[in-house]
Amino acid sequence: MPIPDPVRPSLAPYQAYPLQDILRKTADRLPDKIAIIDGKRTFTFQQLQTYSDQLAAALAGIGISPADRVGLLAPNCAEFEIAFFGIVKAGAIASTLNSGYREREIAHQLNNSGAEVLIVHSALLEMAEAAKSDVPALKRMIVIEEGSGDA
Repeated sequence: MPIPDPVRPSLAPYQAYPLQDILRKTADRLPDKIAIIDGKRTFTFQQLQTYSDQLAAALAGIGISPADRVGLLAPNCAEFEIAFFGIVKAGAIASTLNSGYREREIAHQLNNSGAEVLIVHSALLEMAEAAKSDVPALKRMIVIEEGSGDA
């Protein structure tokens, strides 16, 4: 049986678009359309764009630069999406951690990814704090709260 080429043009006809560009184009085209439903809260594409831009600027302000790794530990909530897009807009690599991880798994993934910053949801802060001592490269933790302010 022949081994297929890794990527044949007929199998990859789509032009590559970075995720942040897809969000920007969608926010430009459909700014008031609902992008996220999180319980009783909703966020439009424009809000997702604006809030993630703010986080990207904040990450750049603390020295995050392209190709840096940023851990993201949050449950399935709007803040996860905002943080994820903020990380990629800053040019960093998002290392998303499963919210069910215990201290050992959190430390392992942060060490394995080389993350120096962890964005952590307040509901998971205790677990992240317990793992922090086993992650020597981790320099900063940014705590997000569900429903704090607008996002």
